[in-house]
Amino acid sequence: MATSWEPISEEALRIELANGEVLLDAAGQSLWHRIRLQKPAKWCLSPQGDEGGGFWVVAKLGSEVLWFNDIEDGFNWSQYTQQGLISEYCCEQSSLDEAVRRKLASVPA
Repeated sequence: MATSWEPISEEALRIELANGEVLLDAAGQSLWHRIRLQKPAKWCLSPQGDEGGGFWVVAKLGSEVLWFNDIEDGFNWSQYTQQGLISEYCCEQSSLDEAVRRKLASVPA
């Protein structure tokens, strides 16, 4: 019997973010506070995000966004060229702290 998928609510996403934030070291916290959005926003990514009304974008850095894939249950970095539109689908199952640490390692000091 198949289970029905439900998109993550903003409240559940905020809990996910809070749980990840506490795991960041000082450098990760610094980056996170510079790039995070004060209010997560749903962005389009068709066709994968259509059923859930898009995916929650939680941070922006240059031409990339950090978003939560609630189908795969993980954070992903993807390019964007237009506000509100994620350019590429990713299905990493990274926690917030893993995604921020990975980006921190690739950003020049």
